[in-house]
Amino acid sequence: MQVKGLEFPAYDPRGAFGSGLSYAVSPRGACHRRAWPPAKEILGGVPPYTVEGKGAMIRDLYAENCIFHSMLVCDMPAKFIPLALDDYARYYEAVTGVAVSQDDFQTMAGRTETLIRMFNNREGFTRADDTLPYRTLNEPLPTDRARDSASARRT
Repeated sequence: MQVKGLEFPAYDPRGAFGSGLSYAVSPRGACHRRAWPPAKEILGGVPPYTVEGKGAMIRDLYAENCIFHSMLVCDMPAKFIPLALDDYARYYEAVTGVAVSQDDFQTMAGRTETLIRMFNNREGFTRADDTLPYRTLNEPLPTDRARDSASARRT
């Protein structure tokens, strides 16, 4: 299965709805590098089988990874090292001599994501491409073990 020509990575989006949203709206297609929802849905205590708050969660993860990738920081360890964006702002200033704030980083990320979307639009991608394959949206997981396990942890 694929989105925008890129096959699914290791995570079936039926097992965590944030992954599905991330794959659908990613400019690269079914990419787990633009946002990594398992950090929140599996490791961070966000319920994986809800849609509540997932749009904001994916937007924030995209912005965070956009900042990391723009600074050539590997996003995987960055998720587990207890540094804040203010720390990265200080590093940025130390290297470039330009002072930036968290808000500046967020603005830069928003501009970058908009530019990426504009590039994709120019190449023919539209909102209609921001979806998942029929099978993902209409066929249940082969077993309900993941959902049952998640439900058992919440009770």
